[in-house]
Amino acid sequence: MAADLEWHIVVNPVAGSISFKKEVSQLLETMGNTLCIPSCNIWETAYKGHGIALTEKIIFLGGKKIISIGGDGTNHEVVNGILRQSIIPSNEITHAHFPAGSGNDWVKTMNIPTNIEDWLAMLKKEKTNLHNAGEITYHENNQLKTRYFVNVAGLAYDAFVVKYLEEEKIVKKSGGIYLMLIIKCLFKYKKQKALVVIDGHEYTDKFYTINIGVCKYSGGGMSLVPQANPFGDGLAVTLAGNISKLGVILNTWRFYNESILKHKKIRGFLGKRIKVESLNNNQIGIEADGEYLGQSPVSISFLPKVLRVVVP
Repeated sequence: MAADLEWHIVVNPVAGSISFKKEVSQLLETMGNTLCIPSCNIWETAYKGHGIALTEKIIFLGGKKIISIGGDGTNHEVVNGILRQSIIPSNEITHAHFPAGSGNDWVKTMNIPTNIEDWLAMLKKEKTNLHNAGEITYHENNQLKTRYFVNVAGLAYDAFVVKYLEEEKIVKKSGGIYLMLIIKCLFKYKKQKALVVIDGHEYTDKFYTINIGVCKYSGGGMSLVPQANPFGDGLAVTLAGNISKLGVILNTWRFYNESILKHKKIRGFLGKRIKVESLNNNQIGIEADGEYLGQSPVSISFLPKVLRVVVP
């Protein structure tokens, strides 16, 4: 079989529990038998960010069909590998993701099956659609960097929680655990005044959180950008203003039923170019697809139809 017609698999072997590892082993065996995937086409990540390098290597070697197995972080890395390379147009690469990590929010918007048999049946059909993405420029250790995202990016409180998770080495196993952390971190977080510019329109406030979405769900099933559409004509932006700690706690139910934009201090937009900068001495943190990146000033651009993804 020609190299560009073979499936390659990028798998995070530590994305989940022991039962997950057993499940992945069974999945890989099934894939090898049904899709004729040779063992040399299975690539295991060994450290954070490794999935990006592995994906770039696969494409350099001629691969055009890539499966990621793991959580949203693994999907995020494979997508970044596809979008960072310049060998072939990114939308000529077919990408499929099997959800099997500690965070699996991207698949909720896409209605991707979580059952192995149903997922393999979907893969065999190879029905694809062109998926949007976002490009982020941000600062890390005073260096300007770029990262792509396909789910949700968060600034201010959202990034604060993700950074806390990473620093404390807490595995987000469920939406319930994430919600408990959100409430716990409320008493550690101090809101910062910021300027947000959406397609030239300026908004200034002490923002509780700022979210930019390609897809709807993050944080274990929360819908902070319910207006997001991965095949639409822009990025969804949610600005949560100067809400009190008690106000956040009393409205946590809105995180899960797509009613968050009905709160009087929360506004939703669609945009293609978003800029965020701090109006205080301290910079504002940013995370993307559950991965903490760095700090403001931040610029985010809409990238239409840059990913070819397998869909039901």
